[in-house]
Amino acid sequence: MTAADLATRRVKFSDGGTYSEYPLWNLINGPIADALYHTGQLVTFRRTIGNPADPRVNHFRGKLTD
Repeated sequence: MTAADLATRRVKFSDGGTYSEYPLWNLINGPIADALYHTGQLVTFRRTIGNPADPRVNHFRGKLTD
């Protein structure tokens, strides 16, 4: 399967006789967007209670910088 195939792939839902179709990317991007939104919420709540993230953290490497 190629990227072009994925671009044209559709997901079909059935609800008792009513059918709807959506691009495959909606099925993938929806949960990712939801996870990013809630991650932002957690960061905001953490900062609100006075527990900010450590400024030495490198988020891309997952390690503390010296």
